Amino acid sequence: MVEKKNVKKTIKKTTKKSVPKKQVKKIVKKEVPVKKSEKPVEKSTWVAIFTNQYFIIGLIILILVILGIGFAVGGKDNVDTNTGVIGDKIELTLYADYMTPGLVEFYDNNLADFSEKYPTVQIDFKLYGGIEKAYNVDWGDSERAKVAELCAADQGKGTEMMSALLNHAKTYYEENNWALAPGIYTQEAVNSLAGSIGLDIASYTNCISSGDKQLQVNAFLETIFAENLLSMDPIFKYNGEKFHVSILNLVVDNIMENKPLKPSMHIKILGKTGLDYFESMNTNNFDVFEYYYTITDEVVDVDTEEGQKIVNDLEIRLLPSFIFEGDFKESLFYDNIVDVLDDKNGYVGLFSTVNLAAVGVTPYYYLNDYAGFVDAFSNDYSMGNKDANLMILEFSDYLCPYCVTFENETMPQLKADYIDTGKVNFYYLQHPVKELHPSAPIASVAAMCAADQELYWPFHEAVFGYANSYDKNNLMAIATSVGVDLDKFELCYDGAYYLTDVDDIVFFAKSLGLGGTPSFIVGHALLAGAYPYDDATAPVDFKRLIEYELSQ
Repeated sequence: MVEKKNVKKTIKKTTKKSVPKKQVKKIVKKEVPVKKSEKPVEKSTWVAIFTNQYFIIGLIILILVILGIGFAVGGKDNVDTNTGVIGDKIELTLYADYMTPGLVEFYDNNLADFSEKYPTVQIDFKLYGGIEKAYNVDWGDSERAKVAELCAADQGKGTEMMSALLNHAKTYYEENNWALAPGIYTQEAVNSLAGSIGLDIASYTNCISSGDKQLQVNAFLETIFAENLLSMDPIFKYNGEKFHVSILNLVVDNIMENKPLKPSMHIKILGKTGLDYFESMNTNNFDVFEYYYTITDEVVDVDTEEGQKIVNDLEIRLLPSFIFEGDFKESLFYDNIVDVLDDKNGYVGLFSTVNLAAVGVTPYYYLNDYAGFVDAFSNDYSMGNKDANLMILEFSDYLCPYCVTFENETMPQLKADYIDTGKVNFYYLQHPVKELHPSAPIASVAAMCAADQELYWPFHEAVFGYANSYDKNNLMAIATSVGVDLDKFELCYDGAYYLTDVDDIVFFAKSLGLGGTPSFIVGHALLAGAYPYDDATAPVDFKRLIEYELSQ
């Protein structure tokens, strides 16, 4: 795990361009009455037969049978199993969390216009609760909303409750500048809405308190995670294909014209092969794009002739990198991402460090030599054989709990097998995450001040887990315990001489896409998180990665 969970970012720029829409012409069938003759007509024998009531009834039955056969033979005109169009209806399913601002905006601003433009489209709302759990928070607001909807549905008023909830959210967002925060669906507010739509409050209260609906909410959220439908914007499904709300009109037009739902995108993924970890990391970055494109992909190994040509043409530093081909420029989504796409030497895609980071790609391999960066720092920050063939850099924070896990569980084995045996030169580089741990930077500075007296590693071992936060007093106490010259230490600490070095390390790590702690460079492989030392069931472990890099 990583200290700050890496959640893939959906690029969110609301396009102002309208999607071209085709007018849907209705064919209205009218039954035209036959005018009666003004003069009475004398009935012949044939007329008598044709006007006989039994004959008429039999004739009607015969006509119905013939028509029934005709409908059966021509059934595809009414139910097209290939397109999913049922009669004149097109059925779409919308998935969104109750707290999603994009859902509230669509429901309030766009749904009526869309329904008027496309009267044959039916939207089934499948709303859920709990999206904030993906960001390691648990507000409970949207789950309360979903539970309330389910309880209202037991009384036949689920749709009314959904509408009341979304209208309430609209008012809340307008009053709070559309900021996503807890407090939208308090239990008091939800209960008030239940009363406003005329629910039997006693039955509703019993339903809420039973906990049964919460179990349904939890199970549905698991399905949302499993099907990769989690998004900060509404996602639609049609015949198993997912697409973003911003291309809704385009997709409906394509369905009506029997065209492919979405533009095509072929992705050439420049990466490494040889480890399952590498191969899994090659293809796990583009979930967001499938909402806008029909995607095909291929992996180009960086060590092949084609891979080396791409590296040289584009001066690529990080893997994976991506080249886009196909009709991707035809999607409205292209207008949203063009600012973060790279365009060089005839290639369009994501291959610069800045733009890979902008869309949340997690890199796993650094192609450049970083020895010059490390040489700028004292060898006092490293342990092991300075001439070893393999270098490992750890970027860590003294207050990060996962860094403590690595220090206590993984580092002792790694040290015994690779550092003490001279196979690896190991650097511990200070990477305080001050947004999470405001006092971590001064602990980093203190450790580097201890390094001036060749006591970096004793201080490093003492400071881990010493306190939940740091100040000058407890850092001076640690310095005393490891035997530093306090006068020199205090002079260095008060002068904050090493803050610039700390900032340089943090900047370097972020330039490689390593924002959380702990993160590592093992040879050239990048690893974000406190992975185990040796565990065949894990996606990767340190032993496998070290052995791979030693073999290169």
